[in-house]
Amino acid sequence: MEHLIFQRPEKYRKARLEEKNWNGSKILVKDIQIQFYQYAGDKSQPVILFLHGWRSSASRMIQRMKHFTERGWSVLAIDLPNHGSSEA
Repeated sequence: MEHLIFQRPEKYRKARLEEKNWNGSKILVKDIQIQFYQYAGDKSQPVILFLHGWRSSASRMIQRMKHFTERGWSVLAIDLPNHGSSEA
């Protein structure tokens, strides 16, 4: 079932998050490369995790994330499998 949930045509894939002061990295989870993005804010401020919805990606949440980065928060955003820059 998990495999079927994350399938969709490549033509609908959302763009990669490319913003100043964001670091992008990949991790390997069950042989799938997962893209995540990190914004390092003030260490005394909270950290918030953003998870996108169906047919979306981290890049589609940038305006929501800016609300927190402008206040000095650290932000972690993940492109789930077959979304954004993560592998299918």
